[in-house]
Amino acid sequence: MVAASEKEENKAAQEPKKQKDGKKKEDPDADLSEEDLELKTNIELMVERVKDSDAGVQKLALDSITKEIHTTTSSMTAVPKPLKFLRPHLDTLIEQFNSMADGPNKKQLADMLSLLCSAVAGKEGEREGLRFKLQGNTDDLATWGHEYMRHLAGEISEEYKARHEANEPVDQLLQLVDQIVPYHMTHNAEPEAVDLLLEVDQLDQLEKHVDDTNFGRTCLYLVSCCAYLPEPEDTQVLKLAHRIYMSQKRYHDALRVALRLNDQATVEETFAACTDMLEKRQLGYLLGRHNVALDLEEGTAAVEDDTDRDTLREIISNSKLSEHFLALARDLDVMEPKVPEDVYKTHLTGTCLHQLVSVVTLAAVFEACFDGS
Repeated sequence: MVAASEKEENKAAQEPKKQKDGKKKEDPDADLSEEDLELKTNIELMVERVKDSDAGVQKLALDSITKEIHTTTSSMTAVPKPLKFLRPHLDTLIEQFNSMADGPNKKQLADMLSLLCSAVAGKEGEREGLRFKLQGNTDDLATWGHEYMRHLAGEISEEYKARHEANEPVDQLLQLVDQIVPYHMTHNAEPEAVDLLLEVDQLDQLEKHVDDTNFGRTCLYLVSCCAYLPEPEDTQVLKLAHRIYMSQKRYHDALRVALRLNDQATVEETFAACTDMLEKRQLGYLLGRHNVALDLEEGTAAVEDDTDRDTLREIISNSKLSEHFLALARDLDVMEPKVPEDVYKTHLTGTCLHQLVSVVTLAAVFEACFDGS
């Protein structure tokens, strides 16, 4: 009986401890630092004030939340903590938004909800971030950071396709595109700008955003992605890349694109635009490599100087190609076949052959294979 009573007392003493441990594990704020806990408390207080009937109180609350988001978004490596603490209040803020009268506060709240929806995984096809942004301020996209711009661009692409199929106006979407594309082009995100313009059928707008700092990456992506585009979009992309290269006076790159277009008139125009004779010779070697002949006496590609014309004709016709290869072989000292000992120059280094037996044997095997073939 004594032993039984002692067990009951021990059990009763352990139950409060277990309850305490359970509460500790269930407390979501247990792992938060004092700074994070203070931030969470402030965010919850601001959310309550957003629901206030006084427009002035709402304005102060919205400004405070916006300031907290901006101060963390600039150095964001993950979801900003203010957005993390706002997530549980998303439905509450949406209800408040629906009940608010039109005005600056409602637009500011729409901007905040758009940003918050971009950080919360929603249902497929909802595009809540874009929906709220179209009801908010549409001239401050860059202030919310790169990740938000990327998310919004994806939703714009989907919405544009849906509206285009339904024959609905897309002017509002294009206004946002006009802000997103310059941002991407000035923040080393040229491929994303190209993709967005392709999705909304506004690729011709890209050329005005290209300069000497971003044309290389832009054209490289244009030429690369044209292989995955249907006709006539693939030709449109190559023509745009050619125009950009020509505007930057990169004639060799422009000629490569012109040859890919397989357009004789474009090839002649590109060749004629180059005024540097040395660079023109390089273009001639490229034309000769592709077996493309030009009329150097008449027409767009005509060359006035007789000496330059004869030199370019020899280069383009590949008549001196064999001599050039022989000259290169002499410079490289590969006119005569060599044995592995000559390649490794063991007689100069003083290294015994048996020390390099594995390397020399491997080289001899390759040599025998090529001789046999």
